[in-house]
Amino acid sequence: LATQEGRIAQLTYLSDHLDEYGRFGCCRNGTNEDEHCAIFWNTNKLTWLQGDTIWLSETPEVPKSVGWDAAKARIATWSVFETADVLSNGFSPKLVVINTHLDHVGQEAREQSSRILSSLANNLTQRFDDASVVVCGDYNSVKADNPVYSTLTTGPYALKDAWEHAETQETGGARGTIHKFRGLAFDECYGDGTVELCAVAEPDKEDQDHIDWILFRESSNMRRDKDSGGT
Repeated sequence: LATQEGRIAQLTYLSDHLDEYGRFGCCRNGTNEDEHCAIFWNTNKLTWLQGDTIWLSETPEVPKSVGWDAAKARIATWSVFETADVLSNGFSPKLVVINTHLDHVGQEAREQSSRILSSLANNLTQRFDDASVVVCGDYNSVKADNPVYSTLTTGPYALKDAWEHAETQETGGARGTIHKFRGLAFDECYGDGTVELCAVAEPDKEDQDHIDWILFRESSNMRRDKDSGGT
């Protein structure tokens, strides 16, 4: 479970009511006084091995650093897990989860951040024994004609879009994934005014103006196990 914009009181509430779940992640300003990109996991199915938070800026290791034309400090929190499953070849697969929230103002910041995320996903995959990777986030960008999306889903380190590979695809009638809940008066194209949610007048796919995406890449061990008839 990956959350964006969570405050410590909200995250603590979730932890208190999700008894079998662990939680990892720090605040974007280095304290508990601002938003987190937290990761929750089922401790019965996953064993947490390691994790960290980087800042999406020219200096990713510097806490609170603001990159390029961003309005706020932005982060990516990652964790590596070992799964309880054992593949047919005896391999116990690892899973990398990256959770992020890109800036709502700076287009350059979003594009540069996507490059950092692509590199991070690839580096962690190689570092942790060919792990599978899942990248979750609020990208503050629609998918259509967007270099942020294309950077993450094309090229040698391409991630797959979970929406496109899902067995069922349901939006509940909503065109976008931002709400800023305002009751029945809410305009789903306008949102909070920071992202042009209906930039695609007539999208050729239902998900082209989503700004929240789940991207993934299976490890070669997982692919080989499937090809050989494993689970």
